[in-house]
Amino acid sequence: MNLGSYSVAAGTTSTPVSALIWWLIPLFALIGALAYVLWLAKFQSKFENETNRSVNNFRRFQDSLAVQQAPIKIIRPNEDKSADNASS
Repeated sequence: MNLGSYSVAAGTTSTPVSALIWWLIPLFALIGALAYVLWLAKFQSKFENETNRSVNNFRRFQDSLAVQQAPIKIIRPNEDKSADNASS
């Protein structure tokens, strides 16, 4: 059973339409691939710079949080404050 007689028997499409579809699928794939390569070649550096800028901004943000969360030296008053108050 060949493909042409199956599609006619199923009543969905004729052989020329089926052949046209099988030619259009690779054609659209080729056009899409060429458009993607052209887009990458033309715009890749722009998006790469934006990505680097975004990563650098995020690193600065993380660094600012690290500075804010650094341990702070706590100066505690003398434990004998109550003794000083009693003698006064």
